[in-house]
Amino acid sequence: MGHNMPSQRQFEVVIVGGGPSGSALGALLARSGVSVLIVDKARFPRKKACGGLISAKGAAAARRIFGEDVLSKVCRATSTSCALFHDGRLIADVDGCDEMCFVKRAETDAAFLAAARAAGCDVLEEARATGVEPGGPAVRLASGAAVRGSIIAGADGVNGVVRRAVRGNRAARRGRMAFGLIADVPLEMMRPGAIGYDRPHVHLGLVPWGYGWIFPKGDHVCVGVCGAIKGALGLRPALDALVEANCAPGTEKLLRVTGHRIPFGNFEERPGRNNLLLLGDAAGLAEPLTGEGIRFALESAIIAADAITKALATGEPSRAGRLYNRAYRQTLLPGLRHARRARWLFFPAFCLRRAVRALGRHPELVRWFLEIVAGRMTYPEYFRRMLGRPWRGRRREK
Repeated sequence: MGHNMPSQRQFEVVIVGGGPSGSALGALLARSGVSVLIVDKARFPRKKACGGLISAKGAAAARRIFGEDVLSKVCRATSTSCALFHDGRLIADVDGCDEMCFVKRAETDAAFLAAARAAGCDVLEEARATGVEPGGPAVRLASGAAVRGSIIAGADGVNGVVRRAVRGNRAARRGRMAFGLIADVPLEMMRPGAIGYDRPHVHLGLVPWGYGWIFPKGDHVCVGVCGAIKGALGLRPALDALVEANCAPGTEKLLRVTGHRIPFGNFEERPGRNNLLLLGDAAGLAEPLTGEGIRFALESAIIAADAITKALATGEPSRAGRLYNRAYRQTLLPGLRHARRARWLFFPAFCLRRAVRALGRHPELVRWFLEIVAGRMTYPEYFRRMLGRPWRGRRREK
């Protein structure tokens, strides 16, 4: 349906936010016969600042939810290679990695929402949610109306109204938020280099507790930087420096730069409370070291859909939060915790210098890290493999 108010009826689930996690949850539930309403303040397609990388594991989740051909419609470029830089110097260029897909979020989010609508979801666009009435339960809209559901799912980002309802007055820790700046640059404005722009470039050392990137998008590239929000004032100079080093002179003056907040190790330990559930960015679900968010948005939708259908099947919608938390602790939470700890081995200046030396000498460390991104290796497995390698030195013979 369009932006018109749906008929005044009780939905089993109301989802606030029509981005990847909201659309994914809606599609999964609707196909299971659950009545679903997705509410979003925007009209799709809408602009969304994002690097737009979908890892192999994220792509697998997208295909599971939306169908095998969903990414073929929106993928601007793919790559099985990655170039790593430090202070502008090439450290490693590895290939043979799991395929990464690069998308524009406006196109991808619109395609996901269309798939949710086709699966049977009601969709209410241009309807800003202003609050949640847990006892109803209902979502209040800026128009003065309210939409009711047995379960309310928050998929409306780090500042979402359902997040505030679940967290109460507990604000996100400033040190656990990041900020990103991105700009699209036409391919013809890129300087030729030893490493082509058909693969992602990752730049370390540009900003403290963060990194920069150049991602392929077909006829253009996405240039961006992200870092801890307490250092956000240095992000624009870092973006300009990255553009100046890789683009034609004066390009930085022509850019249309957009920014967005990113959860940075700010994930919820218990994203469900009774009949209120948080997904994706609303639950702080971005990978704490890389910032990848689409994969976690989709995976949180998968486990939330399972929890919701089980709770509704027993006639106890208030059990959904408890079931969701249990599955979340078993699937997503361990990896998020490991990634948050791993940041301390990469981002502090002293550790970064040592990491760069190791990565430059042993490119397999980069390839293994990309296996973490692809979901084929965990952080504990990575460090166990790294510590077991012969470069740690031979034991002195007696």
